[in-house]
Amino acid sequence: MAGHQRYLEEQKLDDVQFTVPHPSDPRVIEDAERGLGLDQTNSIEDSAKTTRHTWTTLREEGNLGGVGVLVGLARTHDGPPEAAISRQAA
Repeated sequence: MAGHQRYLEEQKLDDVQFTVPHPSDPRVIEDAERGLGLDQTNSIEDSAKTTRHTWTTLREEGNLGGVGVLVGLARTHDGPPEAAISRQAA
């Protein structure tokens, strides 16, 4: 995860609106959240959580392998983060 964080810092991505970690298992998602400094809540039902679509994909579909990221991306497209919605309206 340190390599990913370093890559993001090099890209100067100050305004990341969402991320879709691979929904392989809870530890991978939690490590991604921790490593990227994302919101950490105890409830995977939290609809405001940045990684909510990844958790939903894991819960409803299980580990789909590489396709799981595409399912998470489709869910994010259909239900974008609130920050992205408000930015588009402005």
